[in-house]
Amino acid sequence: MNAAVNQYNTYSAYNANIRVTYNAGVPTAQAGYQGTIEFGGSINARVAQHEMAHWFGCGTYWAWNNNRSGNTWIGANGVARIKAYDGASATANADAAHFWPYGWNYDNEAVFPDRNVGMVGAFRADMGLADVTRNPPSSAGVPIGTYRLQNRANGKYLDNMGRTSNGSIVAQYDGSASNNQKWRITQSGGYYKFQCVTGNLYLDTLGNTADGSNVGQWANGGSQNQQWIVMATSGGYYKIVNRATYKALDNAGAGGTGANMQQWYSNNSNNQQWRFVP
Repeated sequence: MNAAVNQYNTYSAYNANIRVTYNAGVPTAQAGYQGTIEFGGSINARVAQHEMAHWFGCGTYWAWNNNRSGNTWIGANGVARIKAYDGASATANADAAHFWPYGWNYDNEAVFPDRNVGMVGAFRADMGLADVTRNPPSSAGVPIGTYRLQNRANGKYLDNMGRTSNGSIVAQYDGSASNNQKWRITQSGGYYKFQCVTGNLYLDTLGNTADGSNVGQWANGGSQNQQWIVMATSGGYYKIVNRATYKALDNAGAGGTGANMQQWYSNNSNNQQWRFVP
C-alpha cells in the first residue's frame, strides 16, 4: 500500500486518508468510493494502486456510467488525455467497474504509473470531481505568462520569423531576445493557447492534419486548431499536442535556423519536446 501511495504522491496532489483492512472472505481485493480498501486473496503494490482508483471514484462514483457509451469512455477529459498519451486513434475503454489501458487490472499491466494516476484524474474531472494530477497532459504544471519555447533536440527556439499574416508558418531559430520568440501562454478548460508577441497571432495547425504538415499562426478564434494539450515528459520539457489533430509540435529533425515547424504523431522523440524559458 505504501508503494501505491508513493506513486499517487509523486504524480498527483490529493489530500486523503484511506482506511485499509484485511478480509479473508474477499477473493482478491475491493474498494468503494472513499470507503475502505479490503485486501483478501491478492496483496501487492499493483493491486493496491488498482484499488485506489476505485477509492477515487473509478467504477464506484455515481457519475461513472454517465461518461460511457458501451465500453468506450466519452468524457472529454478522459478522451483528451488518452489521445495525448497514445495518439489520435487511441480510446479509453471502461466497463461498469474498470478501465483500460493503464487500469492496472493485471500484474503485467503495471507499467506507466504516471498514466494510471493521470487517467484516474481525467476520469474524476469528467465526473465533476477534482483532478489534481501533477503536470498532466491537459492541465496544470505549465507556467502562465510570456515564455520562449526551446526544443530539446537542437536547443533552437520556436520563432515566427517576424511574420504577421494569417496562415504564415512558424519556424525555429537560434535563441535571442526578439519578440518573434516570445509567446504569451494562456489556459482555459485544460487547453493552452500560444500567442506570439510579434503580430499577436496564435499558434495554429491551419487545418492541416497530415504528419509532416506545417504549423503556422492565425488570428485569435475558437477553433481547436489553436488549442493545445501540454504533456510533461522529463527534465522540465513538455510535448505540445494539438486538440484538433492530436499531433505534436515537432521540428522534424531539422537542425538549421529557419526550418519550418511541423506536426507529427505523438511519440517519444526529443524533436517534440520543448522547454519554457523566461
